Amino acid sequence: MLFEMKIQSIIVIILTGFLLQRCSASAIHDVRGSQGTQNEVRHNRATKEKKFDPKELNKPLLDENSLEENYAERMVVYLDGKKTKPKNINSKPKESQISSQLDRHPPSLGNDPQPPVGTRRKRHFIAEENVKWPNKVIPYQIETSTFNSQTNITAVFQEAVSLFNEAGCVKWVPRTSEEDYISVIGNQLKCSSFVGHLGVSGQKLWLYEYGCVFLDVALHEMLHAAGTMHEQSREDDRDRTITLNWDSIPRQLEMNYRGYKTANAREYDLGSVLQYPLKYGTIRLMYASDPDLAYLTENMKTDLSFYDKAELNAFYQCTDDCADPPVCQNEGFVKQVNGECSCQCVEGLTGPDCTQLDTSPKCGNIINLEEGKPDKITLFNYDGGLKCTWLIKGTPRTKIQVKIDSLDLPTSDMGNCYHYLEIRDYLTGAPGKLICGNSDGGEFTKKNLGPTNIMIVRFDSDQYETVTPGKGFSLTVTAAPSACSSSPCKYPSTCVDGTTTDEYTCTCTEGYSGTNCDTVPAFGYVTDSFEDDFLTLMKHTTVNTDFKWSTGMYHNLNGNLIRPTDGHLMAIMANHFFRTPFYYTYKARMETTVKFERADRCLRLDYAISDRNIGGAYTTSLTVTAVMGSTTITETLGSTGNVWRSFEMSLEAADDLKISIRCVFGFQQLVLDNIRISPFLCNVPTPCDGVECPDGRVCQATSTTTYQCRCPAGVCGDSPGNNDMFFTCDFETINEPYCFLEESNSDQFDFTRKTGETLTSNTGPTSAALGSYYKYAEATGHHPGDEAILQSNVPFAFGTYCLSLSIHMEGKESGSLSILTQEGTENAVLQTQYSGEQTVGWFRASTEIDLTPFTKIMIKAVRGGKKEEHDKGDVAIDNVELKFGPCSN
Repeated sequence: MLFEMKIQSIIVIILTGFLLQRCSASAIHDVRGSQGTQNEVRHNRATKEKKFDPKELNKPLLDENSLEENYAERMVVYLDGKKTKPKNINSKPKESQISSQLDRHPPSLGNDPQPPVGTRRKRHFIAEENVKWPNKVIPYQIETSTFNSQTNITAVFQEAVSLFNEAGCVKWVPRTSEEDYISVIGNQLKCSSFVGHLGVSGQKLWLYEYGCVFLDVALHEMLHAAGTMHEQSREDDRDRTITLNWDSIPRQLEMNYRGYKTANAREYDLGSVLQYPLKYGTIRLMYASDPDLAYLTENMKTDLSFYDKAELNAFYQCTDDCADPPVCQNEGFVKQVNGECSCQCVEGLTGPDCTQLDTSPKCGNIINLEEGKPDKITLFNYDGGLKCTWLIKGTPRTKIQVKIDSLDLPTSDMGNCYHYLEIRDYLTGAPGKLICGNSDGGEFTKKNLGPTNIMIVRFDSDQYETVTPGKGFSLTVTAAPSACSSSPCKYPSTCVDGTTTDEYTCTCTEGYSGTNCDTVPAFGYVTDSFEDDFLTLMKHTTVNTDFKWSTGMYHNLNGNLIRPTDGHLMAIMANHFFRTPFYYTYKARMETTVKFERADRCLRLDYAISDRNIGGAYTTSLTVTAVMGSTTITETLGSTGNVWRSFEMSLEAADDLKISIRCVFGFQQLVLDNIRISPFLCNVPTPCDGVECPDGRVCQATSTTTYQCRCPAGVCGDSPGNNDMFFTCDFETINEPYCFLEESNSDQFDFTRKTGETLTSNTGPTSAALGSYYKYAEATGHHPGDEAILQSNVPFAFGTYCLSLSIHMEGKESGSLSILTQEGTENAVLQTQYSGEQTVGWFRASTEIDLTPFTKIMIKAVRGGKKEEHDKGDVAIDNVELKFGPCSN
């Protein structure tokens, strides 16, 4: 949510999302350490809701706009030892998602930069009051003459107004005689709104009649009109939850994905009505760090999300005039509606301070866990009609973990959940994953987004009350130590928890070191291409700053479209404010905050400044400053004629090195990219001079006389003795440091590591294809159709890879060997397959596959034959290689 925008852009938006179907929950728990007045267990059974028809879940394909589809998208089903999704999920875009293609930007109104006033204003980035609607009231008028069906737009917009007005103190009211008001237009091909209050009569909000008149689209545009920005534009924290697939984002929509500096009251919310879907049809626009959370962006939305409401109340300071506001517990927040201040609780909790459970009688409880001491939640021989809630709480600096010990909850023939657990391992106030099936082993850990020591688990046997209950379930819940919950690791790094609440390990990315990865050693090489916005080397600063840099993929330099010199993003000097006055000569600044060990270094960067109105009153400039102890070096750069130029600055060894880059807003546009800080002064001989590293590797000095060829971060891993190998599995040792495959738990048997002949004669190899060992799927002792699967266990960088392996399929009952890829919990995609006896001896096969950080590779052998005694069909593999780049001829 992007409230208290530090930017103004005029953005048009639409989205899709998720339907939060209120289901009060309940369940049973043998609890130790229940609370008294602080956390009362009150069994408040919610009003009975309309029941669903169980027959609907057996349809071959669900209606993409149905409630059943919403729930199916949330489901994680553990059936027969495999983690699956329902078979009848409909991947067709929902009606309101189609309208995202109509998202357009209206022209700016009164937002052009102005000449500076006589005295420089003292301001903190942006004056909120110029964005907010006066008196927290938004008058509106539906221009009925622009709609053929007045009934539909009136019904949809009035429902949206009712939901918005119930969320907090901001009120949408029909216009009477107000000068400033929202004019709702329906005869132009776009779903769009200006951002915030413009102070003009008839400020337009477009809802095209034949593509935008949906409840979630209306709420989306209304939030923009109130002063909010897209969720996916939150540059401060979006990288922890999503990864943008910039290559798939159309240029005309790129503005809706740009990164902006904003002030956010709550955590990144995939379920916000301001969050775009991760994909449109088959086009993947974004990836979620947890693919199982994709439903939050894909579900239909019938209300503002919990966190939308929290942001709205915080931005408009709804509780400032509450006489005696309550203190809300368990992530609740105070809202004011019609003059009454009360707690908005997460679903499943209730009471004046959100400390009571909304749960069925004799079901559910509050569990206070001690660090490292597990507890149990069990519910066996349950009845239909239950809605159960457990609130699980740990001590500070712990993370809640839930493990499924046993599970037997009924499913439809298509693998949908009739009765299910809801586990909220993402945000406590967001709808959780729905779990059912007949297999144990699922594990869930609260994500480090907001408090990690609180989680809600719910159970529902009420939605399909007439379905025969299963045996029930048993869960183990633990508050595990989590020093990482305080995010101690800085810059690009990974935090791994230790065994106590004070122990953690930071795994630093290339160029950084130290306990918290906040130091650049003497021979460290660090870069910033703004791929993670301003979360790596360069940071925003508020000192002598009027606005903030943004990040984007395209920018116009006096009619010349320019793109980054490295990666997908670059830093952009742009006026993205609302109606707030913006003046020429305003300044934006970024700087380093990392600690540099004392050493000679060279700073290099790429920049471009347009030639628009050269010689005019206000000239854009870029100033680079290096502070080295008591020495300061400053250089100011001007127009480059709309093309990229490179700049370098030598930095002599000094303590407390800090680099600052400042732009002054003038007539000329400016972009910046590919900042590099390397060992040795610029233009001084280094050990890397004349060295050509293979396969895109980069030469980096490790001392004054030595070097290493290293892969760019996240692209590849060094493999022993072979610089062009990314991953290899030759099975020569049990634990292979460069192998990317492991045995799957979702099959009937495992591959066998073997040297020499297989157990059965006239089938299988007599020796390895390379070296001494290979792996094979033994046919003897397994049923026809049984599967053995090896699957990848590492994340991959985006790109095309070549997978090569040696295969042996000799024997008259040979089954099949398949290469598959799976994106998150989507259905696996077959890349290539070999069936039946292939040839005598080993043969080599290669296939090109496109991978992302969320792709899983699977190598699956299927036992052949028609009867169990038909065992002449061993399938063997060896020397599996995965290389970055296409396969060679």
